Amino acid sequence: MRYKPFFISPILLLYFAATFPGASQSVKGRITNDNNEPVPFVVIYDETTFTGVTGNAEGNYELRLEPGNHVIVYKAMGFHQVRKSVEIGNSTLQMDVIMKEQPVAVKEVVITPGEEDPAYAIMRKVIGLAPLHLNQVDAYEADVYLRGTLNILKMPRIISKHAVVSANGKEYHLKTGDVFMEESVNRIHFRAPDKYEQKVLSFRSTFPWNNEDVNPIGLISSSLYAPEVDEFISPLSPRAFNYYSYRYEGFFDEGNRVVFKIKVIPKRNSQQLMRGYLFIVDKLWCLHSADMSMEMFFGDMNMKIIYASVQQGAWLPVSHQIVVDAALMGVNATYKYTSSEKFISVTLNKKNTVVPARVNEPEGKHEPAAPVKAEEKKTKQQVEIEKLMEKEALSNRDMVKLATLMNKEARADTADQKSLEIKDNNRKVTVEKDALRNDTSFWNTIRPIPLSTIENKISAVSDSMLNIKDGKKPEADSASKKGMPPRMKKVTNAIFSGTGFWMFDSTLRVQYKGLLSLNNFDFNTVDGFVFRQSLSLEQRIDSAHRLKITPGIAYAFSREQLMWWTDINYSYAPMRRGNLKFHISGGSADYNSETGIHHTVNSIASLFFRRNYMKLYEQQLAFVSNQIDLANGLNLTASIGYRSASPLVNQSDYSFFFRNERDYSSNLASESPGWLSRNTYNQEAFWDVRFEFTPRYYYRISKGEKRYQHSKYPTLYVRNKMAVPGVAKSTADYDFFEMGVKQTREWGMMHAFSWHIKAGKFLNTNNIFAMDYKYFNNQDLPVLVTDHADAFRLLPYYRNNTSGEFAEAHITFTTPYLLVKYLPFLSNKLWCENLHLNYLTGNNIPHYLEVGYSVSQIYLMGSVGVFAGFSDLKYKSVGVRVSLNLD
Repeated sequence: MRYKPFFISPILLLYFAATFPGASQSVKGRITNDNNEPVPFVVIYDETTFTGVTGNAEGNYELRLEPGNHVIVYKAMGFHQVRKSVEIGNSTLQMDVIMKEQPVAVKEVVITPGEEDPAYAIMRKVIGLAPLHLNQVDAYEADVYLRGTLNILKMPRIISKHAVVSANGKEYHLKTGDVFMEESVNRIHFRAPDKYEQKVLSFRSTFPWNNEDVNPIGLISSSLYAPEVDEFISPLSPRAFNYYSYRYEGFFDEGNRVVFKIKVIPKRNSQQLMRGYLFIVDKLWCLHSADMSMEMFFGDMNMKIIYASVQQGAWLPVSHQIVVDAALMGVNATYKYTSSEKFISVTLNKKNTVVPARVNEPEGKHEPAAPVKAEEKKTKQQVEIEKLMEKEALSNRDMVKLATLMNKEARADTADQKSLEIKDNNRKVTVEKDALRNDTSFWNTIRPIPLSTIENKISAVSDSMLNIKDGKKPEADSASKKGMPPRMKKVTNAIFSGTGFWMFDSTLRVQYKGLLSLNNFDFNTVDGFVFRQSLSLEQRIDSAHRLKITPGIAYAFSREQLMWWTDINYSYAPMRRGNLKFHISGGSADYNSETGIHHTVNSIASLFFRRNYMKLYEQQLAFVSNQIDLANGLNLTASIGYRSASPLVNQSDYSFFFRNERDYSSNLASESPGWLSRNTYNQEAFWDVRFEFTPRYYYRISKGEKRYQHSKYPTLYVRNKMAVPGVAKSTADYDFFEMGVKQTREWGMMHAFSWHIKAGKFLNTNNIFAMDYKYFNNQDLPVLVTDHADAFRLLPYYRNNTSGEFAEAHITFTTPYLLVKYLPFLSNKLWCENLHLNYLTGNNIPHYLEVGYSVSQIYLMGSVGVFAGFSDLKYKSVGVRVSLNLD
């Protein structure tokens, strides 16, 4: 997925929402409808001081105010807003409110067959002006309160038994009836377009797995005015007409405004699309409110946003509620998220010089806009915008043109970026020293949204969890007392899954891979059963310089051979991605050193199906390599080394099944006479040099280390590997050259085009051995545990190896909709469809073409596809391939 910069959108501007400590008087009460049912999450704000709160899910609210006269407005989606004049004295004022439902007037238009629904004329204006509303805030400072509550409604016992979370040395089993809550108070400083500072003043959480996660504003960091809302296509996107239908369902009056009700209908069932209602303010063509739902693979999410006029015709969100109803594998849960803000200052974007027709605002509420001076000359761009706005109805072309012009007008002029560095100073998060230490009494004083009944029951739990921060060890729950003792649990983890710990003031990390971890075992017909043990020691010299040593040993039971290896890596030039590596090893090695076959897949194929695909030889290898950026995007990797190699034969005939039905194949990667004559003992001194260049490669600097991000240009590379005879008994003598170009371009929602073309040739083969042949990425097993992007799915392993010349190409096109995703029962899945084209030719290799179709991202970890192979344009084979990306 491509990189997405964090953007603070107007959704964060919940303008009239929270009042924090500083006032002891308040007005409080309960908000209900005509049937005495609570109205949840009502926005309550004071027009006199422009401060307010949000009611809770049960309709309760409390707004703290200074003594004096105030005008309080109650606003909720689907209800007439209520305005109350009150006088605040020195005591709490109890004021319950009844809100009446707001009916939508009968449509005033009749749509005849063949005519366009009037919703489209409205939506073209809204979409065309979306960039203006998206960029209308230049700066603000605000205090933000956020709260999220998770309620596990149902969890089967078999899942609860294994749903264990560990935090602060304590284990907790998730179960039916669990309720968790987190809340925070934050000071926000924002400056357009994306400069953002967040100071966490106070935070607490009863979530056992993230008690220290104090960056809680991500859920409301996108805007409906943007083309995309996270992974969803916004109904206000310039491309929205390709994905949505719209239906006009009437209007209602709110004061002196007319608000249209528009139904949003996705053209297909898709987890990238929304459905629901948009309410549009006439003449201003901005959002009055929104009620949108999204279907996700784990359940449904509903998002309700209420907007209000702040100043000079700018409408910003004043309430935001998110409700997620999740149902997955028998687990049912709800997550409710709400927020509230008190704005200290708001500055509008002066670049928004073109403003749509304005509706009169309530008297005394806002300062009138300064008149445009007669002598001010309008730009050509502004004149074009006004001409488009004067049209009664916009065409689709007009809508796109207006959105483009408004985007240029609304954003500040910026010169082309000369630097390729993507600086991270647009977002800064700091946490106050005592942000995690405030108790229930503190929160009861400052909380602007009252807790619901169920939230009140868990409020005290957070205090006990905060004691962990003070060094007090919590009492183990009943599940922990009945379970395994902590020391025994650590020993068990070390044996079966590995363990890690810090030494020497947390600068040396020791990581042990485990004694009986499944990754430590495998099987092949040459070594028999193999048992491995390894650990790593990583010394962090500073934030960017690291030294890592990884030794390991393995025992091949059938060959009765001890195998071993050691890798030493030193990151010495973080700004140039400099890395020095030393490797030494002895043991069996795959003839295809570049791709080969996964050892786990080969073990399963051999033991369960008596198919031995992996071909191995004995190798003693030592080399030192250095990687360094010579310039931005230009990387050099150079290695020198020495190797001795000799062929091996099968030593084991063991398998679980098919012992009498099948014979294992020999340990030969090829049966051609030339290959067989070169599969002999040899010694080799070699160098291997690779240059790789990507033009205009943008990068970030994180903790003093350079990390490449993206480029719109392809990557070119050249490689030369040469064996030098006569050096320390080296007998190999060959010269291999390879070059290629590759690129992956992503756009829109889950669209991508990837291509990779390469060619190579052995410039001389005076004395080349089978271990040095060029082997291709052939992956012909029906099930793989790694998703190979540039692979031939139908060619057998090691087939078509060469000591001459070759050329190959791989092309993949990815889209969310192509064929099967149009089926109703699959259209709402987050899966992608892919078209594949692979080509190979070379010395003694016929022209081989492979075409395929696959569905990927199945539950985010798998793909399945069908492929057909052609040799010299003649049909050769067809097969189904499944990939599980478990690495």
